[in-house]
Amino acid sequence: MSSKGRFISILIITLLTLLGVIGLVVLNLDKLREWHDVEEEPYVEVEVEDNTEEDIEDPTGEKFNMYLFWGDGCVHCHNLKIFLNDLEPKYKDMFELYAFEVWGNPDNQTLMGRFAKTMGDSPKGVPYLVVGDKSFNGFSESMKEDIVQAIIDEFKSDVKHDVFKNLED
Repeated sequence: MSSKGRFISILIITLLTLLGVIGLVVLNLDKLREWHDVEEEPYVEVEVEDNTEEDIEDPTGEKFNMYLFWGDGCVHCHNLKIFLNDLEPKYKDMFELYAFEVWGNPDNQTLMGRFAKTMGDSPKGVPYLVVGDKSFNGFSESMKEDIVQAIIDEFKSDVKHDVFKNLED
C-alpha cells in the first residue's frame, strides 16, 4: 500500500472513530447531565427597574435600601434576580431594591466602583449585591441562605447601614 493510501486509511479510521464518540456523547447527553448534576431551567424573564443614582431615595418606614449591580445577559445576575423576585413577601417587604445595569451604563459602572470602594470590596464582576453592611459578589445556590440572613439582620438592626449615604469618590 502506498503512503498516500495509508494516510487516507488512517484519516478515514480517525474520522469514523470521532463520529462514533460524538454519537455516543449525543445519545448519552441525559446521563451526562445527570452525572454532572446539570439542570436545564426554562428562561424566565424577570423585570427589575433599571435605576440610576438619581433614583435612590430614603427608605420608607422600617425598610432599608438594598443595591444590586448586574449585567444584561449575565446568567448569574438573572438567577439572582429570580431568587430576589421569588422571595417570600415577608422578606420582600423588608427592603427597597435598587438595581443598576452596569455593562451598558458607564455611570452605573462608576457607581458600582464607589459602592465597592466604600464597602472595602474588589468585586470580580457581577452580580454585586449590597445588603446593609454586607455584600455578595456572584451568585450560587449556596449563597441564598446567607442573603436571606443578611436581609433579616439588616431589617432587625437598630441602625440601618445605607452605604449610599457614605459613598467614597
